[in-house]
Amino acid sequence: LIVLISIGLCKVAFGVTSTRGFQNVLDYNRDFLFIDYIILFDGAYFYDVNRKKTIVDQKLSLTTTKRINKICSDYNTCFYTLDYCNCTKELLPIDSARLIGDFKVFSEFHKDSIYKIEIICTKKNQGSLIDELKKIKDIMIVSLTDRIVIQKDGTGLVPSMKEFLESKKLKMNQVIVLGKDEYNMALFQEDCFAIAVEDASLKLRRVADEVTDSSNGNPIETVISKYFQ
Repeated sequence: LIVLISIGLCKVAFGVTSTRGFQNVLDYNRDFLFIDYIILFDGAYFYDVNRKKTIVDQKLSLTTTKRINKICSDYNTCFYTLDYCNCTKELLPIDSARLIGDFKVFSEFHKDSIYKIEIICTKKNQGSLIDELKKIKDIMIVSLTDRIVIQKDGTGLVPSMKEFLESKKLKMNQVIVLGKDEYNMALFQEDCFAIAVEDASLKLRRVADEVTDSSNGNPIETVISKYFQ
């Protein structure tokens, strides 16, 4: 998801949300030197590139992480830190993914750095897991077709964006978002100008204000050229 924020006459802030690790996005920034903000883990981590300052930082506690791992021990579970993702059973096609050797060692080493947990399981296996997970306080549970996503309660791209905009005395209608995946849906339904790429999910394209080039083309350049030049 790409976020473009109009902050004055001919002045635009450029942000990117990503499932990649923090360093991966910074490396990407070598090609796009105008990145101002990095938003990871659906808004749980929000970073100001120019000021080198963290704006939002919502991590899961070690106690919560251990409880989730115990409940979901039979499933491949992915623990996301700023630098990489650790999988308990098998590697998945994720940037900077690693296999966990000993969870106890891993959890102690990363006790202050886990932002998101994904349990890889089909929809039909999620019912009993979710019932157990709901007993844990202060977590947000999202059920998807092939996995359960867990983050700290109250996190999310929309509240993080609103918190950021309020701090800058800006409004959501000053934001243009460009996205492809359904997890962008919540932000697309806000009072921003939402643009879906041509190969985005049908649901996202239906709520978008506009559809542009496919992700294999040059959608970022097209949007910048159309609205900010």
